[in-house]
Amino acid sequence: MTHFVLATTATFIVAMATGVAAVAQNEWFGASDLLPFAIYSTVFALLAAPASVLAYRSTKRLPVWVAAVVAFLVGLLYGFLGTLAVALFLGPWMGAMSVPILQSWCVAAAFTFASAVLLWRLPFSRPLGLGLAGIAFASVGGAFAFQPALSLASGNQHLAVYFYRHVPGDNELDLSEVVGDLEAADIQLLRQTGLKGRLENRGYFASNSTEWPRAKALLVFTAATVRNATLPQPKRCTVVYVQDGSGFRRVLQDAATLERSMRIESGPTGPQLSVEDASGGWSGGSIDP
Repeated sequence: MTHFVLATTATFIVAMATGVAAVAQNEWFGASDLLPFAIYSTVFALLAAPASVLAYRSTKRLPVWVAAVVAFLVGLLYGFLGTLAVALFLGPWMGAMSVPILQSWCVAAAFTFASAVLLWRLPFSRPLGLGLAGIAFASVGGAFAFQPALSLASGNQHLAVYFYRHVPGDNELDLSEVVGDLEAADIQLLRQTGLKGRLENRGYFASNSTEWPRAKALLVFTAATVRNATLPQPKRCTVVYVQDGSGFRRVLQDAATLERSMRIESGPTGPQLSVEDASGGWSGGSIDP
């Protein structure tokens, strides 16, 4: 009974701490989701206790430190399966949750499962304290690295699309309106387009389901008329697309791109940009070229 209470409490506390920290890092956007997250986490934590016992029994014949690592990995798997169960239960509503359930539950279960193995198999001593500290360190590190690692594995990225209007001229390209939004390397790419005159800032759109890795697409419109076009998304880099006749030319030509695309299409209120997300959905907005 003591183990059940401790395992349940530890799993719940770590899950909530990770979820709250993630919401706080996002300037408390989605804080209202913390209550349903707490309810789901209670069920998740109650089931974690018997699952941690199973992980312990399955690793009894392994050396204690190997068993702890295996239990840590099993905890990650348990967190994944728990998240999958909630996703199947909620359906499309899962995508509206602002609390990172997968990250929080994987970290919580990994910490609880691995700690339980050490507490059961080692006496209260310095090695036990060091082991628990190591698991805690790995869990905290995992909480910070989880989302970037997941983004890399899934091909997700933070994509910012900037829109510019080119005003022809004879002088070197004037970028005074755009330098505040871009880095030095981005400015250099715009100068490599060969354009002269100046660029006017026409806004931007961001597809930001993750903070890292990041990519930028700089769309330069050279005419008021915009034709439909399909452009590959830059892959963790900056790509400039310059309107050229009925299409767009890419700078640099050999820049890395994804198979996912960006679409420029005519809409009832004017040109529209649609960006394909890593999840398969689409997002976007109006363009004012």
